[in-house]
Amino acid sequence: MGLFRSKVVPNPRCDNCDSAAEDSLHALWTCPALCQTWTTTTKVAEFRNKSYNSLYDLINKIASSITDLALELFAVVSWSIWHNRNQARLHPPYECFAQIGLRARAYLQEYLEETKQEKKEKSCQPQVGWRPPELHCYKVNFDGAIFKETNEGGIGMVIHDSLGRVNATLSQKIKSGHSVEMIEALAAKRAISFTLEVGLCDIELEGDAEIIIKAITRHELPHNAYGLVLEDAKALLPLFQHYLVSYTCRSGNTVAHALARQALHIHSLLVWMEEVPPDILHVLSNDSLVSSL
Repeated sequence: MGLFRSKVVPNPRCDNCDSAAEDSLHALWTCPALCQTWTTTTKVAEFRNKSYNSLYDLINKIASSITDLALELFAVVSWSIWHNRNQARLHPPYECFAQIGLRARAYLQEYLEETKQEKKEKSCQPQVGWRPPELHCYKVNFDGAIFKETNEGGIGMVIHDSLGRVNATLSQKIKSGHSVEMIEALAAKRAISFTLEVGLCDIELEGDAEIIIKAITRHELPHNAYGLVLEDAKALLPLFQHYLVSYTCRSGNTVAHALARQALHIHSLLVWMEEVPPDILHVLSNDSLVSSL
């Protein structure tokens, strides 16, 4: 109805069924064409047998009657229907109604899988610390950070030898804002390229972003923006004589994390050879203490 009042569309009737005026409740719920969409969401479909005064009434009834996960699915399906509705008007062709619910379920599942990373990090045991690499190998730890206050990001990395001695450290500011995954992907790529610049050939690449580590080690990369960055990063790995990619908890990556946070206070890029910035020496000392236990 709002589009009709704004003279965006010539009449107020629903484009999908042409049987009723299209208000928000009809567009997202009561339109007969949506039957195929909502039947794929079993916990919500049963509510279609009842009548509601408004979309607000519908949401209240659903929110008070189903689990949080089912409510999340309801929200994603609703957004998908609305998006598909706009797509049909502005950029045809659009997705068929039978596929909307299935696609929404896939979106939600992907989101839940990716957010498991944070929960796993919190479940890591606090005594897990940094461990040195094998003899004649160098461990390259990397991390990323986001500075919401400045809409910037930071990259940090540190290279240790098998005796735990620091070979090089780097702290770099990323000017434009990115997602957490993109910052971590950029950090991984920068860690690999910087290690090549230093001239090392036998490395273990280690980070605490599980989604990034898994993506690097899998054959197929995610089809998104940070996946393209990781594709470039993976292309550099064969330039080493030997490499290993591994995951660690945040407590095993504290120096790289501190260097990533350090980027907030620098202009662009700082590199230290065989040392770390003085203000994070205590972090390095704690790492060394834990690794010796």
